[in-house]
Amino acid sequence: MELLREQCGAHQHYPKQLDLDSKNLNDYFARLQARVSSLFCEPEDALLEVLDLEGGEREFILRDAETFSEIQRLCPLPSNGATAESEASLRCRFIFLYGENSRSKLYVTHDLVSYILTYHQVQPWFLDFLFAFGKQEVPQDFRFSSFRRIHHNSSKLAIPKLGRSGQDYHMCYNLKSVERTSTNPHMPWSLRQTVVYHSYDTLKGQAFWIILKGNDSLRGDLEQSVQKRQSQGQDSYSTMGQSFAATIQIHLEICDWSMQGWRWYINDLESKLDQLTEHGVTFDIFGAKDPLRSLVPGSGACQKLNYDKFFQFSNLQEAQHVEEKASKALLALKSNASNIDALKSHYTSASSVQGNGYMVNPCLADFYAKLDEMSSELDMHQSALQALVRLVTDRKQLLFGILEYENMVATRTFATKAQTSAENMEKLTKQTKRETVSMKVITLVTMFFLPATFISTLMSTDIIRWQLDNDGTFQKSVSWGAVRFFLALSLPLTFTTFITWAIVYAVILYQERRQEKRLQGYGKADVWYHPLPRMSWPIDVS
Repeated sequence: MELLREQCGAHQHYPKQLDLDSKNLNDYFARLQARVSSLFCEPEDALLEVLDLEGGEREFILRDAETFSEIQRLCPLPSNGATAESEASLRCRFIFLYGENSRSKLYVTHDLVSYILTYHQVQPWFLDFLFAFGKQEVPQDFRFSSFRRIHHNSSKLAIPKLGRSGQDYHMCYNLKSVERTSTNPHMPWSLRQTVVYHSYDTLKGQAFWIILKGNDSLRGDLEQSVQKRQSQGQDSYSTMGQSFAATIQIHLEICDWSMQGWRWYINDLESKLDQLTEHGVTFDIFGAKDPLRSLVPGSGACQKLNYDKFFQFSNLQEAQHVEEKASKALLALKSNASNIDALKSHYTSASSVQGNGYMVNPCLADFYAKLDEMSSELDMHQSALQALVRLVTDRKQLLFGILEYENMVATRTFATKAQTSAENMEKLTKQTKRETVSMKVITLVTMFFLPATFISTLMSTDIIRWQLDNDGTFQKSVSWGAVRFFLALSLPLTFTTFITWAIVYAVILYQERRQEKRLQGYGKADVWYHPLPRMSWPIDVS
């Protein structure tokens, strides 16, 4: 008793203050200290629910502990010579640990948890299961699954003042199930897990439970069921046999919780897959009237298809999401089957130990039979999920093939258009060549007639005049004033024309150089590269 008092006094150092031979206590303590801020809530938000059944009582009593002093009253340490009558007569106790949802802090403080775990000598490997909970952005460590157990048979561990004989077994396991959620209407399911820690005194018949879950849904169901059976006299806990029968019944209820919802969850996954890929299976690519015609090579001409109406890359991504959901569910079912088999093996081996006569109980055979039924149902669900995973893989390949075919058709279309464009360019080039020859001919003709035309035009003006003299000969007279006037007008206009052309040419050349520099800058900055946006799948938080 004094050792327990010392350990409870140093409860904040749980589990390294426990008197155990484990070499991992310091490691467990360090990991727990690192997770305190994400696992546990603030003192003002704490609510630890304890469901007790004391000897002689006909109903369980639900008590709440919000402060450290309240948990000390529920877990008393009697002084020397005194006995904690409530603890000594305690037949069954449930500790419920839960939070708002599976990725939020638990409604309990570090002080309350460490004290209750120390007081009931909870094995440190319970922390392995606890670390999967707490505040987190995405579900972490969901793949962890295990079944741990240990059997104590030593008088050194006996605490008579608390009704503990020192001969008991401890076990801890986790089970997973699916529950409906309203956070994601497209996939209204969320994978949940429950951790069960159980100890049973094989001499006194005391049963202790810790039920750890992300929310309080299972707590209400268990409380209602144990209260109902107790009021009907089914779980009286008055004898070892009755206490043991009540214990395995609780195991069955928790296992039954893990069996719920899988059938409908798998159906919803299949429906989601069908919605994503049904057009890929039924779409008539070649437009053949005869169903067998599409199987004959070259029997159907490829038609222009509106793929975007039915198939997008997001369909492939969503199919991948369905495959991940199915794979995770398959892993959860396998872990459930393994832990249920381990639970059956534990009681099979425990019932064969000499001195456990209370386990020779008709309800044990029924317990084994129900566990076998659950194992068979789990095998069926696993087979369905394995088939679904294979189907998703095949459908993904089909979608990928359709997208590849779409790319091939698009490439062929672009190639056809490019070929047509090249042919048009070739025609245009030939036509331009013919027109160029014509322009050369016109230029030559123009150059041939231009000097004569200029001279003829000049001579038709008053600048140069031919007059007939009296003797009948033509005399040439040049009007130099007209020549000067002609030059005064034509030379400035010619100069202005050349200057205007030079300015316009310089502006156009400057704009072209700026455009080239801008394009070169784009190439260096890789502005033409646009990565695919990261998909953000909705995450269940309830």
